[in-house]
Amino acid sequence: MPKHIKISISIIVLTLIVACGILYTAKLRAEKTQKLQTTTAVRDFPKIVRLGNAAVSVVRRTTDKEREQGLSGTKELAQGHGMLFIFPFPDLYPFWMKDMHYPIDIIWFDADQKVAYIKEHATLESYPELFTPDTPSLYVLEVPDGFIKQYKIQKGDTAIFE
Repeated sequence: MPKHIKISISIIVLTLIVACGILYTAKLRAEKTQKLQTTTAVRDFPKIVRLGNAAVSVVRRTTDKEREQGLSGTKELAQGHGMLFIFPFPDLYPFWMKDMHYPIDIIWFDADQKVAYIKEHATLESYPELFTPDTPSLYVLEVPDGFIKQYKIQKGDTAIFE
């Protein structure tokens, strides 16, 4: 067999091996995400986030579609209420104020439910700016503007999820 054909076959085989590896990794990640999104723990937990002296009644967002929508398009977020984003694994999840009609405070939590990053007074005028934590987070809580200041929330505080 001519040398150029052997080289071509080798390149094709190598490309197929790399492609299979990439597809397999993507499949494993998708299965892990799907498993997390369908577990009872994620569906039913939590309904209340306690942070400092505050108790926040939360709506949970656990799927990619739900997290993408978030509070966009809503008219207000009442005091004592929030939206809790639950992600499949810790990472640097950015948030923005696309289609928002009011300012909010945003709190990122690590896997141990400790405050990892804070963004006070995120305004609709800030869009398309991305607010990104400096450490990996597993949960993000959106609360009414002024919440962080009112309850003196600081990096390192621990939340209780009920």
